[in-house]
Amino acid sequence: MHVFRSKDELEAEAAEFGSISKFGDHVAAPLQSTVVFADCKHVHIAELPPVPSLEPLHTYSPEGIHAYPHSLGPLPVWTPAHHKRPQQHFVNIKSVDAKRYGSDTSSYLLASSDTTFDIVLSWEAVTPPSERSTDTSEQDRQDESRVLRIDAGRSFEGRALPSAYSRTRLHPTQEGHLAYIRMWTNSIHLLDQDKEVRMFKATRAPRALAYVQVGPEDTTLLAVTEGGMISAWDARSPKPVMREQYSASCLLALAGQDGMLTCAGLDRSVDGIDPRTWHVCGAWKSALKYDVGMVSMSPRTPGVCCAASGGDSEIAWGTWMTKNKHKHKTSRLTSDCVFRADARWCGISHLPDSDDVVGMTTTGHAYVFRNTVPSEEGEQQQGQAQQDLQQQAQQPQEQKRKEAQRRSSHGGSDDGKLPAKKPKEEEQA
Repeated sequence: MHVFRSKDELEAEAAEFGSISKFGDHVAAPLQSTVVFADCKHVHIAELPPVPSLEPLHTYSPEGIHAYPHSLGPLPVWTPAHHKRPQQHFVNIKSVDAKRYGSDTSSYLLASSDTTFDIVLSWEAVTPPSERSTDTSEQDRQDESRVLRIDAGRSFEGRALPSAYSRTRLHPTQEGHLAYIRMWTNSIHLLDQDKEVRMFKATRAPRALAYVQVGPEDTTLLAVTEGGMISAWDARSPKPVMREQYSASCLLALAGQDGMLTCAGLDRSVDGIDPRTWHVCGAWKSALKYDVGMVSMSPRTPGVCCAASGGDSEIAWGTWMTKNKHKHKTSRLTSDCVFRADARWCGISHLPDSDDVVGMTTTGHAYVFRNTVPSEEGEQQQGQAQQDLQQQAQQPQEQKRKEAQRRSSHGGSDDGKLPAKKPKEEEQA
């Protein structure tokens, strides 16, 4: 695996990443060359430079994961004005999501939500502003016509809630459809642009949500964490399709990809759930040192997951499918695929149709992780290295056992001679 880090901090207008909450969701990747970052007041769009295509390296090699990150160079960044929040201290961006739909290669959909439950939905052009037409007034009118501001907090009459927590997710296939949660009111909302399709009530405070495809017809359900439970909701039904307990502690992160659901939380465990049966198909125990606040699944390689902590700088990769001679069995990846950044993470995301992962830390540095999935040759080398380590650990034990046998055969003397007889006077005494 190769690690690339931006040489300088993100040079954006009034970028403040240090005050981001560890429960935030501030990174999204709609394209392989475009990444969306959000701080407390602004949403920034960065263009990734071409990352060199390097061969996968074995994790035990000196040039592998323990090497210092490669330099990524400065990132061109622009800040859309329509996603800017007011300067009140209690109005902060809590979530951001971006997605491209169908064969449209000219634009993608970008959504951001804040503590006042206001959602800004905009269709952003793929080309950066520096490469667009020189007529700025015409361009500003076009950009403003493709912006939709949703006053999702109108029931509170404009009141800002300092402890409010919200997250937003765009529908994977239906453009303009999105879902968002309110932790303060225990509510789940489905929207079609600015129209509310349905509202659900959760039993406990929701903290994470994700879309997942279920069934042979690929029915899309919305999965939401409620404490240690996960509930699945369908827009056609007012009641949950499923609600089960998966953890004794609070679940903080949820991700869905290719008919598989991943959840993680305070117990530091990442569980893979099969939505066809809603059973745990694999458990990745003790994934990180602290609680897991972010998970992202690979859109290219099934069963591969990336986990990071919002309160720490650790990031790790795990999988539940391990090749065996006879069958596939569920397990966890070894802890060698772990990296520590220069500060705690603001968010992580997989690039579309790729195993590469992009992330942002509170210092404003962007990271790109390349070749995160080991090849078959690398797995064989890793297995051989583990066998060598086991043999080295067994050698001292084997030497001690042979030394004990030699001493017992010679009556316990170290020089190999028979022990001297004691005088008769000492024996009588």
